[in-house]
Amino acid sequence: MAKKKARRTTSSDTARRQNAKKKPAAAEPATPTATNDCERPCQVSQQRLQAILDNIDCEMLGKHVGAAFFHKGLQHDSDGLVADVDFGKFVESLATLNQTGNPNDLVGIAFEPDNRKWVNPLSGWSVDTELSDPCFHHIPAPPALTSEEAAAEAIELYWMANLRDIPFARWGSDENANKAIEELSDQKLYIDPTKDVNAPPTGSNGYVSRTLDVATLFRGGDLFAPDPLRERVGPYLSQFLTQEIPYGTLRVDQRVVYGQPYRDYMVDVDEWRAIQNGEPRTPNENVIGDTLPGTLRYISTMRDLATYVHFDQLYQAYLNAALILLQNSYPFGEGNPYGQACPAYPGIGSSQPRSSDQKLGQNQEGFGTFGGAHVLSLVTEAATRALKAVWRQKWTHLRLRPEVYGGLVSRVPNLIGAAADTVTASAAYRANQKRHPTGLLPMAFPEGSPMHPAYGAGHATVAGACVTILKAFFKESEQIRSPKISSACGQHLEDYDAADAGYLTVGMELDKLAANISIGRNMAGVHWRSDYTQSILLGQRVAVDMLYRQSRDYVEDFCFHFTTYGGGEVHLDKDGVDYAPPGAMKQTVLSGASHGHPDRIARDQDKDIADALLAIV
Repeated sequence: MAKKKARRTTSSDTARRQNAKKKPAAAEPATPTATNDCERPCQVSQQRLQAILDNIDCEMLGKHVGAAFFHKGLQHDSDGLVADVDFGKFVESLATLNQTGNPNDLVGIAFEPDNRKWVNPLSGWSVDTELSDPCFHHIPAPPALTSEEAAAEAIELYWMANLRDIPFARWGSDENANKAIEELSDQKLYIDPTKDVNAPPTGSNGYVSRTLDVATLFRGGDLFAPDPLRERVGPYLSQFLTQEIPYGTLRVDQRVVYGQPYRDYMVDVDEWRAIQNGEPRTPNENVIGDTLPGTLRYISTMRDLATYVHFDQLYQAYLNAALILLQNSYPFGEGNPYGQACPAYPGIGSSQPRSSDQKLGQNQEGFGTFGGAHVLSLVTEAATRALKAVWRQKWTHLRLRPEVYGGLVSRVPNLIGAAADTVTASAAYRANQKRHPTGLLPMAFPEGSPMHPAYGAGHATVAGACVTILKAFFKESEQIRSPKISSACGQHLEDYDAADAGYLTVGMELDKLAANISIGRNMAGVHWRSDYTQSILLGQRVAVDMLYRQSRDYVEDFCFHFTTYGGGEVHLDKDGVDYAPPGAMKQTVLSGASHGHPDRIARDQDKDIADALLAIV
């Protein structure tokens, strides 16, 4: 019999074994926000879980502490409140997993045989040779359950549910869309990019409101400090979700199957509670095109977009974008070693373009490195690494899904106090009650949310990582050719010839693609706005981490230069990673001297790398 291959021992493994013998440290008297420290291991994870066990920050909830956190799949009472004993076992199992790293620590919680199962909690405990240990790629605590920020996010979700079937093209003339614009303009929905985006949204670091209009309703781009909500340019939908995909010799138009209009789910209390208990439902029971073959249309409503992100493969939209860019000969960035020299760095003043003795472009072109094959593999490679990073955060923060918050607001409002009053007094909630008297948040998916916590968002983290790879490879300032817009009925595409048509660029439409996919999950009711905002930044850091680790593997002189989601500039080459915040001078984030070729980066550098990347917004 062949011997089993021994698992490679890492510094994290050693720390886990050492800490398995220790009693968990007592929790701090507040929700922890300390920096991760894998030598204990992952202090922030353990402290937060211990805080849940000790009912820290949950005085208002009394014995119903579990109501504040993710608990789908456990058993619930008539009001949808999770059983205390079951929730205690769940959190204790996660706390033990943090201490030991033993995969068996979660298997003692029994589910009904046919019920849905939790999705892959252990992936966040995996390590990757091309990424810092996921425990170090942390995100700040989300808005507190009883905060005005959480109430504002819920109001936005109720408006999304109310407007799911109104075509994007008709928002300007729709009465309810204009009511949404008016009410949401007063809500504290947006991170202030001039403050500390890596700190929880409390006190002076709380979210801010922004005056909205039809061009900024439900859009992303809110971190872009030079021009908040810059994605107002062009149609709501990115050109990369509209234009034909050249897939080798195939030509694939982007018509989709779509959800049945005005068919919402989980608005009946018994159905809502059964799904919280983990009862399965058929995900595609309302999908037109599956039931009526040949009935397809272009994405034209929020329900269409929600249906797209219900069934997509996570890197699908970004692979499609790469194919559109490659097959239509959009140029690579100036730092490609088979093209021009790296550009001067914005914000540095006297900086000169990087010079190189290599003149590869005279008689060579890229392929396996710095060519089409390279970017196609990287844009998909980034997805699994982004998922490992965000999955660790999901099972640390344990943020409840919006469908549960809707139950607290409508069934047991006393548990969240003034936040519930804010939501129930909103025009969004009252409009929903006219259609669904229970007040529960209408879901676009029959089964509601997935079986994993809300924060961060898997789709948004993958979007942040994959789009960062594409911006690093392609020339962001290149104008989009022949822009299109879907008709209101979705049956055909029309030329987009509005006054801003000439301002659509590759970089802007890639950022919009990331926002469309991420916020499409909010439109279904399964995610919060802050899930998108923080996860897009997490994905960006994952991509830079990955590119940095690979930067000494190439013989070519190169540089990647791209605009961040916050409007700064990143410059990455063999010398390291520089970052210039909007309107400011550059700072060196990571030095190339900190790791050498051919040796790989040691695991004990993971924390320093991940912490340094927090500077990039």
